[in-house]
Amino acid sequence: MCGIIPFCGIRYNQEKISSLETVVAPPYDEISHAQQEELYQRDPYNIVRLILGREYPEDGSQENKYLRSARQMGSWLEAGILMRDAEPSLYIYEQRYRLAAGEQRRRRGFIALAKLEDFSTGKILPHEFTLAKPKQDRLDLLRATQAQLSQVFAFYSDPQRTISQLLETETAERSPAASLTDDNGDWHGLWQLSEREKIAFVCQQMDDKAIFIADGHHRYETGLTYQKERRAAEGNSARPQSYDYIPMMFVNMDESERPEDNLTILPIHRLIRRLSCFSWERIRRQLELYFQLETLEFSDSSSEGEQRRRMFSLMAQNASRHSFGVYCGGNSYDVLTLRDKEAAELQMGDKYSRSWKALDVAVLQTLLIDNMLRVRHVEWNEDNLAYTTNADQAIRMVQEQKYQLAIFLNPTRVQQVKEVAVAGEKMPQKSTFFYPKLLSGLVLNKL
Repeated sequence: MCGIIPFCGIRYNQEKISSLETVVAPPYDEISHAQQEELYQRDPYNIVRLILGREYPEDGSQENKYLRSARQMGSWLEAGILMRDAEPSLYIYEQRYRLAAGEQRRRRGFIALAKLEDFSTGKILPHEFTLAKPKQDRLDLLRATQAQLSQVFAFYSDPQRTISQLLETETAERSPAASLTDDNGDWHGLWQLSEREKIAFVCQQMDDKAIFIADGHHRYETGLTYQKERRAAEGNSARPQSYDYIPMMFVNMDESERPEDNLTILPIHRLIRRLSCFSWERIRRQLELYFQLETLEFSDSSSEGEQRRRMFSLMAQNASRHSFGVYCGGNSYDVLTLRDKEAAELQMGDKYSRSWKALDVAVLQTLLIDNMLRVRHVEWNEDNLAYTTNADQAIRMVQEQKYQLAIFLNPTRVQQVKEVAVAGEKMPQKSTFFYPKLLSGLVLNKL
């Protein structure tokens, strides 16, 4: 279903940079302003200058961060800082990382160009809503640079592991063309696969695969918009053009018996404030209509840590029943576990599929945020709602009275992402956080 092809990637010339560690960066949308400045100072050739350039008050249509990125990339290519590979290739990308609890994991996939397909074809399936501002930002950058500077992260299903076995053999037999350890201590390795027979094998195996976007929805939709612009300007061509493709990192969700082992999704917790007439005791009484409540009290920092661990343990044990943790300050945590799934589904109406209704974030939004806190989705904004994958940060923000309560979730499962996407639906905002993110700067594509 998905057409993929190799490409001549553009990579850093390791003979002309101090180290790969100094020139790579997180995805553009994961970079804070402070981190942007730090990356600028880290190395004059850091990829942040291309993916997230500085803005200045005097910027306008004749001079702006997008045009500077284009000039910067051109000068780096001319100076040999960046070099285009001579042979069309696929790029094997492996990440070895450690979770907060200390568990070590590995994710391996490959980077190729995927033929852009409208979502209506069912060949490439999204699961997230997108916003106009980030798409316009990426479109302006694409227009200026004529380059795709990072990959869309996607997964597919291959229980027989036909491609995975080839990737495993290649990484075992050869040293990576590039490798580094990032600021989080995660290891990244990149192998160039140029043998035509092996490339043809991978492309053939992918022909019947549906592709599910994990991260990069804004970049993918930007690619579609740019494709339409170029076709409108140049006319439809009988032959595929460079703008008909977009670089993707493909990972097999069936690499192991548990998709979560190689496609880690972190939970995204909620922080809420500016609730008028807020009373957790009143809300607790309402919650008992739908949830079993267990209060975990503590008296000091030692018992607090123990009860915090117990809260997350109970949530995990009851994950199939929709379980949440809540902290409102003070000396206790609450664990909420849904009593009746059918009653919750009735509250959600007939608009969504059972797969969508089975999401923790859907149950949370419908029963607790909409009905109990009485704040509808359209009223939420950055002033009263925040998201974080860091539970310690969420608790600290409540303790510092910056937010009234924190709500903790179990992670969304990979299979749920697949089922919702197949149903043609979009998940509620901030449902998934795939970890680790793909580094920017390992391989680029010039149109």
